Order: sequence, then C-alpha cells, then structure tokens
Amino acid sequence: MEPLLLKRKLYLNSNLIHSGMKNIRIALRINALFSFTCGALLLLLTGSMADLFGTEILWPFQGVGIGLVLFAFSVWYESTRAPLHLSKVLVITALDLLWVAGSAVIVTAGLLDLTSAGYNLIAATAVPVCAFALHQSYGLSHAEAEAGNPRQKALRFTIGVDADRAAVWSVISDIENYHEVASNIDDVRHLAGEGEGMKRTCYSGSDSWTETCTVWEPGRRYSFRVHTDAADYPYPFSALQGTWGIITDDTGNLQIEMIFELEYQTYGHVLLVHPFMADRFRPVCRDLMEAWKKRAEQDEVPVA
Repeated sequence: MEPLLLKRKLYLNSNLIHSGMKNIRIALRINALFSFTCGALLLLLTGSMADLFGTEILWPFQGVGIGLVLFAFSVWYESTRAPLHLSKVLVITALDLLWVAGSAVIVTAGLLDLTSAGYNLIAATAVPVCAFALHQSYGLSHAEAEAGNPRQKALRFTIGVDADRAAVWSVISDIENYHEVASNIDDVRHLAGEGEGMKRTCYSGSDSWTETCTVWEPGRRYSFRVHTDAADYPYPFSALQGTWGIITDDTGNLQIEMIFELEYQTYGHVLLVHPFMADRFRPVCRDLMEAWKKRAEQDEVPVA
C-alpha cells in the first residue's frame, strides 16, 4: 500500500465511499418501513391474522407486532445517524438473518401446526427480509473500502485549526508524546533514527507493535507503516499505515488531517471486525484531533 496522501486516492474514492454509505441508509429505511408495516398489520388485524394462521391465540401476533414496530423505529433511527454506526448495522443485519433462519425452520419443519396460508405468509415475509440482510451485508463489507476492495479501508479525519503552520506542525509531529493525546495508546518509545526511516514502538495494554516512518516532509505531513508481518503483531491487519499532515480547506484555512489505511487479513474480519473497530476508533480520533487543535491554538509547542 503506497502512502495515500502521496497518491491522493482518497479523494478519487470519496464518492464511492459516500455512495456505499447512502446505499446502506436506503436499505435500512426500506427495512424499517417494511417492518413497521408488518407490525402495524399484526396489531390492527390481530383477529384476522389468527384466523389466517388457524389459531385462536392472539398474544403471539400482538407480541410480534409490537416487536416489529419497535424494531422499525430503531432501524430508522440508526439510518439517520451521521456517521453511520456500522456495528449497529451489523446487529440489525444479524437480527434480520435470525428472522429468516427462524422462518425457514418453522416452514420446513412444519412447526406450530399452522395453515398452508400461514406457512406461505411466513415464507413470503422472509424473502424481503433476506434481501435486506444481504444488501446490508454487502454495504457493510464495502463501507470505507478503498478502490472498491472490501479488504482495504481508508479512514480520514480532519479538523480546522486557528494557528500558524509552525505551531500546528510542532504539535502533530511530537511523535514521542503521541500517547498523551491518543487514548488508545499507553506509551510510545523512539527506537532509532530521525525523519524518514525513524522507528518507534507503540504500547496499548498488553499489546505492542513497531512502526517505521515512510514519509517525513517537515511542515506538511508524515506517515508511519506498522510492521504487521511481525510474529507477535496482535491485530488482524495484513497492512496498516497512518498519515498525519496539515492541509488547507477551500477558503485557505489550515486543517489537521489524519488518514489510516488498512487491509484486513480475511473477508470475515471485514464483516465482523471492521464495524466494531471503526465505531470504537472514530471517537478516539476525534478526541485526539481536538487535543491537537487545543494545543496548537494555545501554542503549546513541545519542549525538545
């Protein structure tokens, strides 16, 4: 993986990333509307539904109806969040799949002693739910994907800063004290070198890893590539690189930019690990950027 800031591929793929998130939102909202409709019908037509299914017991239809309405509201709410909480989308998708699996067991095993019309209705309802689950799964696997490759992800964060470039650079290039602003890092130890080629070890709890600086452009940006090929590397990435820099927005104001490029070892990690990792990592990065912004604007230049 080449440094993303050098190729500027992120900007070429930003529309794809935005489109992928938009598709997830659309799937969630259709899912919510379908669930609400089914739940409302079960509540409004409880007696008729019981007759259709060949039973006089009403409470199962009422209970499922209430559950579907509550599920619909929660799914719609998640679809409005910015950014999307991918872990919540994964949970919603898992619930959809459980509905499909349960429906398949009931229909194929002939459970509950229902009428043919009841079994057919259960099977028919499971079809769109399965479609929602598949669409959401596809969206999750391609969320934040780089160049359409689900295993490669790019996470970008920016924040405006009211300070001069020298003050900003002094703050963000203080790599030995990175743990003071990054809540997921407990300590950083400088191993060797300066600028490009510099090596450092980062510690997080009982885990640690070594990084090498691959780009060092004073006043502009720098990158560190993690040695993911080390035998004791603790995370499921086959490649990981972070880039930190100073850019300007459309009005010429300075911004701190932070980009993480990563590649997962397997597609299973993409679907089951990335949603939780990304949701946990975003607030860490936002807090880090806020801390850097505060230090730069207060001109807290690190002491050498």
